[in-house]
Amino acid sequence: MQKYSKQGKRKPNCECSSSSSSCSNECDDGCVGPTGPRGCRGPTGPTGPAVGITGPTGVTGPTGATGPTPDLVRGDLFFSPTDNVSSFVVPLPVVGTFVVIDAPTTLNPLSSPSLTMGANGRITYTGLLPRSFLVSANVSIASASENTGNYILELRKDNITIPGAQARITNAQLSEFQTAAMHALVTLSTPDYVEVWIANTLNGSGAEIAVLNIMVLGIL
Repeated sequence: MQKYSKQGKRKPNCECSSSSSSCSNECDDGCVGPTGPRGCRGPTGPTGPAVGITGPTGVTGPTGATGPTPDLVRGDLFFSPTDNVSSFVVPLPVVGTFVVIDAPTTLNPLSSPSLTMGANGRITYTGLLPRSFLVSANVSIASASENTGNYILELRKDNITIPGAQARITNAQLSEFQTAAMHALVTLSTPDYVEVWIANTLNGSGAEIAVLNIMVLGIL
């Protein structure tokens, strides 16, 4: 039961109940009805975009300066007939055993300072950094005796055979020189060296050397 107090035009003792829709005729205004039921939930709105818009690409920065070009490293040593020395004989007493060709070679004066002749027939690298080199060698040989010789030549780095860098001279006769060439790509670090080695696979006849040349060219 709710009673209204005197306010405005309202009259006292105006009564109404929450269970009745009628009020006293003496009331100027109607009674407030009960609260209606809760309304239904509205439909779900559309889903927004999952990925934001991609921003613009930034400006490309300037190209950096070109780095220094590695110095050209090259060198070669050689032995060839002179007025005083016509040839050099390498003894090969044991069949199939390799021996270094240590003929009295000369280092080309135009060779780079990092390539030296560490010994006869040996070219040594003394540079600060490891580098790749193209190595080539030419050898002209004949049998040093009346016996026919079958010779195998090979390039070696630090006395280790370089794979694929071999050549053969068969049926070599006395004073009948034949020439063989070998090439290899190797990496050299200080103090690696390159030499040419030889073996006779047929007998104990030595090899007479008329020409020996070893060239080393840095490529990287």
